[in-house]
Amino acid sequence: MNKKIIGIVLILFASGAWLYLNYLNQQEQLATEEAHKAMLQARAQAKARFGSLPRTGLANQ
Repeated sequence: MNKKIIGIVLILFASGAWLYLNYLNQQEQLATEEAHKAMLQARAQAKARFGSLPRTGLANQ
């Protein structure tokens, strides 16, 4: 009887840990998507602001 209770407790603990890690992974994915959107927006703003300027550097000399 004790082995069954310990087995059930371990299964519940493992499933709870899995659900928590799944939740953390979803939060990390949302943060990554937000960072990606911010990067795309910053890139578009920089392109609109500096896109028409001539490029200078060693390659043009």
